Amino acid sequence: MKHVFLFLLGLLVLSGMTVDEAVCEEGIVHSNGDYITDISVSGDTVWCATSGGVVAWNTGDGTSGKFTVADGLFDNLITSIACNDSVVWVGDYRNGICLRYNGEWITAGGFDFDLSDENMNFDRTYAVAAAPDGSVWYGVYGGAVHMSADGLSFRRYTADDGLPGSAVNAAAVAPDGTAWLGTGSGLARVADDAVTVFTASDGLADNSVIDIAVGGDGVVWVLAAEGVSRYDGSSWSTFDAPGEAPLSIGAGDDGDVYAGTDEGLFTLADYSWERLFPANGESGVAVTAVSCDAAGGIYAGTHGYGLRYYDGAVWHEYMTGDPLAHNTVLATAVDRNGSVWFGTHGGGVSRFDGTSWTTWTADDGLAGNDVRAAAVDRNGGIWFGTYQGDGVSYFDGENWTTYSTGDGLGSNNVFSIAVDYDDTVWFGTYGGGVTRYDGATWETFTADDGLAGNTVESITVDKNNVVWFGTYYGVSSFDGAEWTTYPKAYELASSTIRAAAVDHDNVKWFGTYHGVLRYDGDDWRLFTKTDGLIYNDVRAVAVDGNGVKWFGTLNGVSRFDGTSWKTFHDDIHLASRFVNAIAIDGDEVKWFGTEGGVTSFAGGVVVGVNEGDTAPEPFMLLPNIPNPFNPVTSIRFSLSRETRLSLKIYSVSGQLVTTLLSDTLAPGVHTAVWDGSDANGGAVSSGVYLAVLTGGGHTAHTKMLLLK
Repeated sequence: MKHVFLFLLGLLVLSGMTVDEAVCEEGIVHSNGDYITDISVSGDTVWCATSGGVVAWNTGDGTSGKFTVADGLFDNLITSIACNDSVVWVGDYRNGICLRYNGEWITAGGFDFDLSDENMNFDRTYAVAAAPDGSVWYGVYGGAVHMSADGLSFRRYTADDGLPGSAVNAAAVAPDGTAWLGTGSGLARVADDAVTVFTASDGLADNSVIDIAVGGDGVVWVLAAEGVSRYDGSSWSTFDAPGEAPLSIGAGDDGDVYAGTDEGLFTLADYSWERLFPANGESGVAVTAVSCDAAGGIYAGTHGYGLRYYDGAVWHEYMTGDPLAHNTVLATAVDRNGSVWFGTHGGGVSRFDGTSWTTWTADDGLAGNDVRAAAVDRNGGIWFGTYQGDGVSYFDGENWTTYSTGDGLGSNNVFSIAVDYDDTVWFGTYGGGVTRYDGATWETFTADDGLAGNTVESITVDKNNVVWFGTYYGVSSFDGAEWTTYPKAYELASSTIRAAAVDHDNVKWFGTYHGVLRYDGDDWRLFTKTDGLIYNDVRAVAVDGNGVKWFGTLNGVSRFDGTSWKTFHDDIHLASRFVNAIAIDGDEVKWFGTEGGVTSFAGGVVVGVNEGDTAPEPFMLLPNIPNPFNPVTSIRFSLSRETRLSLKIYSVSGQLVTTLLSDTLAPGVHTAVWDGSDANGGAVSSGVYLAVLTGGGHTAHTKMLLLK
């Protein structure tokens, strides 16, 4: 496997890609490879499935390479991984597609085999296990799939075939080829196509199987919520659980067993569990994956702290250093300086200012690390709402201030925030209604006052300073004196209002579980998949500078220009198709917060939407010549009309290198020359750079390779 790793690393070095970000033609992907969900060891290379893609670590020299959707993955949210000879197999949470890597990412057998099935729900992969004969087992939402070694035949197993449960969330294969499949209702053994079921009545600690490991001696270890079970081929033994929150299990060839919990890694010794990592007295680290090598080494994949390896004497730490706080991004906002903020699930908040990343957590003064909402006020400060934290926090650029129910907040669980034209801040809470704060006093409104429901997931402010609230039970508005509730909205959508925005014509748009609601002041209309929306579960709504509406769903992004719908997902390399938040900056770059990181997308601009059609693009960006280059290249573009534009050079990590021009130019063909220097005149290093041309409501970019 080492030759595969070196090939990968060589490609990264040649292209100038960093391990924390990957660039694609349509978007830049930002993710964190230190949130590990599964690991598989092959020689010196440890392959890590993460919620930010796949990371390959060479434990011999400490180098790493990272794959994301920009490199061929279908989704960054990778749940499972397994190695078989020189091939790596992965499963993701969304697509249910067999992906393998042996120099490039391709679908199983070289063709497009999709595990998903509308009638069988095979669209989420939870586990992957490689068998000695080269075949591969996939545990999926609807059962299990056994793929032959040549990748050309597949056998599906469901409850109809004898599985104890419909979803297989754990899988392991013994040296003799026997497959062990774990479900929420028991354990299945599959040998020679025969299925045998084991439950608590047979000796399992309980039926909710979390993970499975098979040692080199063929002994099977099963991790469940209530304990650990051992099967030696004839009888079961049960041991206490290693902690209150067991997460993973691994077994060595020497018969030792290791369990990962939310407090660290434990080993079973004399029928009791001893913590190996972190050392006793240190804060716990969640160990989400465990594996062992033939030499007795122990590998622990962690939640946010990368990979740890124990060589028998000392622990070694491997972290990518990726700057995004967490891959699950639930809130986005753009501040007055153009910096983009990301509220994450458990990692706090990260800010990208165009050059560098900064992260704040509860240790810095944030109310909590699970951040569900963000909004910028008229003074340039930014508010953050947290869940299961201490309420809301305000950051003025230097200091943090936190407010809770003790100050007048309706609930400390805050799902939404908006700032009206009077600079009054509105907080939508979970179960506590909505609270407003004018800088001096706090006031809370509930269903008793006219609010449609006490859980408020979205807030927006219209052009007349009327505040609109999306709740579990429909839509309400408040004009400063009276509350109005709209039964028609709930009648059409019959679901929670998850997102809200107001367009340039003061039309209100709401994202729901069942589509997009539109309200023009007179009529309500529901848009669904039949109208062109990619998916009916809509989690985010935003309006760009040209009045175009953008919708984030659980299956990608849809854009509506007032006339037609367009869908984006793989073509712009969304970090994950689960899109939770959208922010649009002053350059019309769309920032999509997903379950697998962030994608920034400079394309998709539409103008003239009020007229029902689009204006011709004002320019065309041509390929630079020469490419590759050293150190001078010419960037050509043509203008169809006089246009005010800028031409900037960026690194693949999104950092501004230099601005080549910012001016109004006449129609015709123009050429700008870049000599490979930054804004200070210093020579830049070899690598991939982006030339970004912006003007007239349009943006285009091209990749350039500097080789010295």
